[in-house]
Amino acid sequence: MESPPVPPGAETDAKVEAQFRTKPLTPDEASELQDALASARRGTRRILIGSVHASRSVARLRLASGPGPSGFRNSFIAVIHSHPDGPRALADWACVWAQATIAPWLAELWTSALVRPFFKANGVDIRSILCAEALLKFAVGTAIRRVDAQLANAMGDRQFGVGRRGGAALEIGEIRAAAKLQPDHALMSLDIKNAFGSVEWKDALRVVTAAMPKLAPLLTTHGKHANCACGCKRPRALAGTL
Repeated sequence: MESPPVPPGAETDAKVEAQFRTKPLTPDEASELQDALASARRGTRRILIGSVHASRSVARLRLASGPGPSGFRNSFIAVIHSHPDGPRALADWACVWAQATIAPWLAELWTSALVRPFFKANGVDIRSILCAEALLKFAVGTAIRRVDAQLANAMGDRQFGVGRRGGAALEIGEIRAAAKLQPDHALMSLDIKNAFGSVEWKDALRVVTAAMPKLAPLLTTHGKHANCACGCKRPRALAGTL
């Protein structure tokens, strides 16, 4: 049975905003963020994206996926791709994001996200899903797939998300094998509350700059605003599309 829709109102506003940072940066935090942005932009090696890479990304699109604030859908991207000049245009679009050469005012138009709140199983707590703009997700996804091998290497072997097909099944298999090899050991599961919403942008920039400098310029283009689908205020969403 589906859970009831989350009603708009002050209570919902408070629950959604509690998952994001809403207070402005302190002077010290603003300075640290500017330092992190400057370091991320210094990289000289940039991701190059061609028409074939754009076409591969279009082939992976889920056309029925929900849109971001503008209402622009993946199906619109597929229509653009069908034009003779479409693959090249989409590749150029992804390139300006990957290389951080997109104009700031244009980046701001496409880096908003739509917050869709859903009730958790207990019917009280709320889980917020950020729906980013389709054109932004396309650019980010295309850029990431250009360096997926390097990204998986940077992440290490002990993870089952990046560059791992069927990651959930692989993780379950490894846990079962470990339990069989060491039956006298206990298994512990950790779940970090609001993990992505708790990430400070400066920390994300520093980690990516150190481990995956080719991707760092892409992160410098992202904005921080989100609109709520149920009529809530505009929280600061530091958890980006990645």
